[in-house]
Amino acid sequence: MVPGTRIYLRPPSWFRLSKDFMGLENDDNEIVRFYDVFGKDYNVGSYKYSKEAYEDIGAIVYDFEEITIDKYPGKKLVTNSDYGERAVTLVFGDTDFTVIAVAILNDDNDTKISDLINSFKSIVYDKDREIGPMEGAFFSINTEKSRFKLFFQGNGIFHFTENGEQPTDVNSSSYVINQMLVDSPAPNLKPIVDNIINASIEKGFKVTDRRRTSKDKINGYECYEELVYGVSGGEETRMVFTAINDGRRAVVIMGSAKEDYQENMEKFNQLTATVLFQ
Repeated sequence: MVPGTRIYLRPPSWFRLSKDFMGLENDDNEIVRFYDVFGKDYNVGSYKYSKEAYEDIGAIVYDFEEITIDKYPGKKLVTNSDYGERAVTLVFGDTDFTVIAVAILNDDNDTKISDLINSFKSIVYDKDREIGPMEGAFFSINTEKSRFKLFFQGNGIFHFTENGEQPTDVNSSSYVINQMLVDSPAPNLKPIVDNIINASIEKGFKVTDRRRTSKDKINGYECYEELVYGVSGGEETRMVFTAINDGRRAVVIMGSAKEDYQENMEKFNQLTATVLFQ
């Protein structure tokens, strides 16, 4: 089983489960990443995974096949890759879910590619499996003394809300952790925070001021943090963005409040202070 997903498979002998992401890896820096998106209709987006669609964006398609994975319709592509010699992509699902698997390989060995594809074809998908609240996380966080509890998690994003309940008020505060891998074991964390802030801007957040805090360590880990002031949904909003890394693993934390700013920022800081990499 791939932790954090509903996927069971027999991995190739030259791959092992990763401790850093939902997927497989080996010592040659080859990887397979799985994205198990429950609630996303496969039929709506599967057109993007055709030979023609890939060639339209400049990819070289060496092999394409429509296949069945554990009774579910799917597609398999073997293409070139910017990150290795070959990429093998699998997508399958139904009206309730979409699974995407992307493998990056260092060579074009046909036997190796065939071995991986056979592993994909061995997948059993358990739609009824309940994924554990923090399953797939490579960090821990202590919410015992906080009013913020986990509301939703999926594909490396962990969303905490007040009492873990569905927000019913546009002014509700939220705390989101996005876990990711970084290229360097000692990355410049500011561009990572910039990317997350820019993503918020694209969603309509209007920034009026940004201030870096003096914080540069959290529990011994390198960190970078900014307080960001702005307007979201017509309401004054304050956000704190904190990036923390441990080797190639990193988390970016976003705390957002539209009222009780000082109290909420203190609560966010208290939560962030409990983050530990596992």
